Amino acid sequence: MAEVLIRAELEAAGLAGRASVESAGTGDWHLGERMDRRARAELARRGYDGSRHRARQIGPDWLERFDLLIAMDASNLRDLQRMAAGRADLADRIRLFRSFDPAAPAGAQVPDPYGGGPDDFARVFDMMQAAARGLAADLSFRRLTALAFFLAARTFLTFNLRFTPIFPPPKRTSRENRRL
Repeated sequence: MAEVLIRAELEAAGLAGRASVESAGTGDWHLGERMDRRARAELARRGYDGSRHRARQIGPDWLERFDLLIAMDASNLRDLQRMAAGRADLADRIRLFRSFDPAAPAGAQVPDPYGGGPDDFARVFDMMQAAARGLAADLSFRRLTALAFFLAARTFLTFNLRFTPIFPPPKRTSRENRRL
């Protein structure tokens, strides 16, 4: 669900043309399979389409390709941190997804709704949507030429965002140019 919601929020923020989103997970469960039918149903109920998602797995070589690595929960966070062990340049790039939700407490995780019912998937949708909105807002304020991020979840979600500059350099007036 997170991949679909992040794509939608990036589009709403005017960043869709500046980002490509990929998803994968830290384990090998369900490789090649579609998103859980209950997750697809919750997305559809809210007007989103999750039918294109297929489960994939991240490998250690992927860490080089991403500027931001996002985990759904503490377990995925530890998996990513282990993959990045000894690489100080990667440590600052690894975050929990809900850390982008300004209303979420520090250390908040996205629970796995897999064993639950429709209400659990609805609750997780709401959490992910808030985090996706926060992420899009955060990215809207950054001046980045390339940003990639990885989202790790039990069901393999990875995101690879590549951005062109969001804000062009300010134009100088002829008065400002004369002062230079």
